Amino acid sequence: MFSGCSTTGSKNAVVIDRSNGINIEEATEIATQALNKSSKLSEYKVKTAKVLKTLPAKDYSDYWFVSFDPKSFDQSFWRYLVVMKKDTGEVVHSEPYVPLEIIDYDWVFEK
Repeated sequence: MFSGCSTTGSKNAVVIDRSNGINIEEATEIATQALNKSSKLSEYKVKTAKVLKTLPAKDYSDYWFVSFDPKSFDQSFWRYLVVMKKDTGEVVHSEPYVPLEIIDYDWVFEK
């Protein structure tokens, strides 16, 4: 059982409880909501949300990094990235990026 997170009977919708921090399931739901609100929804697959656990993301332990795959093969080098604070779920970054060019994620926090 996930603490701070519950589901309802309809399509397993995640209820987000921000009072005790954000777990992986809640982070995925928040990222999906951010993608749904963006102008890029038609370009990325909502059901491909992945919490990044690669070395560059591990350097930012206070944040969740969630990535979405593109729908089109023409955009195969691109992903949609949503970054949020683990303690509050506040989205600090939500836009496309090219993961092959990533050495670190400092650029996410420079805006």
